[in-house]
Amino acid sequence: YSNIKLELAKYGDKNERIRRLDILVYQIEEIKKANLQTNEEEILIEKRHRLRNAEKIINALKNANELLDALPI
Repeated sequence: YSNIKLELAKYGDKNERIRRLDILVYQIEEIKKANLQTNEEEILIEKRHRLRNAEKIINALKNANELLDALPI
């Protein structure tokens, strides 16, 4: 009993343990609701990479268009 009591003391008082447990239950439910797919993180990283490249291309095209507009006709 003493060992168990000492082990529990590492995790704070009863109210702290209840609060922590509530947080963990909430986080587990949120993860379940997210309906994550296998390799989803890698897929999202790849999409972010493509979007960043698209932004660079768009900015380069805008700059080129501005330069062309500045040329005398």
